[in-house]
Amino acid sequence: EERYRRLRSAIATGDFAEFAAIAESDSKDMHELFETSEPAFSYRTAATREVLEFLGKVGSPYAATLDAGPNVHVIVP
Repeated sequence: EERYRRLRSAIATGDFAEFAAIAESDSKDMHELFETSEPAFSYRTAATREVLEFLGKVGSPYAATLDAGPNVHVIVP
């Protein structure tokens, strides 16, 4: 609930950095849950990791999230 409130506030005020931090954290938490469940599983593929690594080298602002699968979603202001 708190994360949702903060996300809505970031969108309303145009605070892309806050939006990106929340969106990426939420995606990361979901995938870490998958990877620490019993039995553990992962949707991240080698291609997923390559895309995220590439994005880590990009200088412009973006948010990178993953759906409940290997698909990377890139959000830009």
